Amino acid sequence: MSATSPKPYKPAPRDGLSCTAGLLAIGAGALGAWLAYEALESAARHADAMFYNGKFTILAPAFAFAGFNILIRGPEGINLLDAPGTGKLSKLNAVLLGLSLVAGLAAAFYVDWQLRALGYERGSIFS
Repeated sequence: MSATSPKPYKPAPRDGLSCTAGLLAIGAGALGAWLAYEALESAARHADAMFYNGKFTILAPAFAFAGFNILIRGPEGINLLDAPGTGKLSKLNAVLLGLSLVAGLAAAFYVDWQLRALGYERGSIFS
């Protein structure tokens, strides 16, 4: 039996690029949520023209999750589904990413339902 113990996990140092990528991803998530809110507000005011695409709303929580993951873990956070230091699949990150996509789908269906209730005809939640 070997008397040497494995090296403890040492996280990668923070750098400006990973902080910028994390903040941009969080900003993209916030932009998607704001576009959904703005579409609902425009519909409530019965505006003629509005910009809304359900794809932004679906991906907004996933972008926010990715951004927070990058900010917390540093450069290793870009590998979203890997466990820190091991390179193996992180079940927690996979579940959280799946939940964020489900939350985005639920938000997109809700916005589409509200727009249809206010008289705006749409082809699908993706248009």
